[in-house]
Amino acid sequence: MKMKNKTLVVIIVVLILASGLIGWRYQKQLNFQEENTNQGKISNIKVAIVYESIIDQIRDINSVADLVKETGADYLHRGFFRWMGMAEIERKYDVYEILTKGIETIKKKNPNVLVGGALAAQEINKVEHNPVTGEIIPEEKTWEMALDPQRFGFNMTKEELHEKYWEKTGSNKYVLPDITNPDYQQLFLSFAKKQIDSGIDAIWIDGLYVQAGILARLAKKGGKDPVNHPGVKASFEAASRIVDEIHKYSRSKGKEIYVGSWSYTGWYELGIPKDFYPKLDFVTMSPSVKEIENKELNKDKWQKEIRTTKEIYGNSISIVVFIDWAFTKDTPLGVFSQTLNKKEQKDVLRDFDEFFSKNGIIFAYPLHGGFMGRDATQLAFGKYYKYDALAPEFETYETIKELAQSKK
Repeated sequence: MKMKNKTLVVIIVVLILASGLIGWRYQKQLNFQEENTNQGKISNIKVAIVYESIIDQIRDINSVADLVKETGADYLHRGFFRWMGMAEIERKYDVYEILTKGIETIKKKNPNVLVGGALAAQEINKVEHNPVTGEIIPEEKTWEMALDPQRFGFNMTKEELHEKYWEKTGSNKYVLPDITNPDYQQLFLSFAKKQIDSGIDAIWIDGLYVQAGILARLAKKGGKDPVNHPGVKASFEAASRIVDEIHKYSRSKGKEIYVGSWSYTGWYELGIPKDFYPKLDFVTMSPSVKEIENKELNKDKWQKEIRTTKEIYGNSISIVVFIDWAFTKDTPLGVFSQTLNKKEQKDVLRDFDEFFSKNGIIFAYPLHGGFMGRDATQLAFGKYYKYDALAPEFETYETIKELAQSKK
């Protein structure tokens, strides 16, 4: 009887120890899963780089993957951008198959990196291409999608608006789309869907409120309230709908796509309520031309901008800063690359990064890409209008690598 009791005690002790071991292992597994879940989230990125575009063939994709690994980047901002003229390229080459393979190559060496795509909401090619259906959209159809101020009650024709736009951009190959047009919305979503299907993890939208801005300026010029104008409100609603549809599509595919755009705090200060803003996962900002020229940030302005951004989107919103560009060298990146010498560029990267880091902002280092301007004379490797940190004309890569690795 005593022997049986001893045996029973031993069995109970063994069961208790075993259950504790199982519980410990289970908890450890849960912790591991939680850590893994936190990896690859836009809210957890520590190191971001601008690399536009991973498939531009200025260097091979394996070299791109090595640079990502060397810097320890969590996020590639604008890793692919459906740029102007893309419709023609898509008809000639299987761009998205190349993109898919490129992302796969990068992720083999960097499994937790987020590869960001990008779209421009403020322009479409006169002759367009739907990458999902393969449809070629002729000029007469894209012109039907083009923004017509008269439709919103303004005394400006579609032709007059586009003459001004073409003069500003230096090309008449593109049109300003009407973001409230259902056909345009479906076309824009096809661009987003194709990137998502190719493996993109985040989509940044440029020009999301360009139409709202155009109509607001016309309203103000005509003596009307720019904030409460029906056309401005409709443009905001359409922008939010597009963001929601991208989220909806990605979730239907079992994937979380992070959608971002500019912070657009100016609208909030003019009186646009928070409810009008789209449900973005991250927002972007850029130093100004003057700040680059002066090699110094306006810290009071930046802290105000950060406060306003968090008031609009919430304290948990991810803020990414990058040095922006456009058509000419009279832009932040144009001045950075064409006016500052090599030492000044390095100093600016260090000083700006220190401020942004202290204020909880991710500074996306300018590793590759960004158009330096059609009037740029200091070209990367003597021939490319894209900035490149490894080019002998700039040589900022070692500084970028040092700053990036310090974040890890």
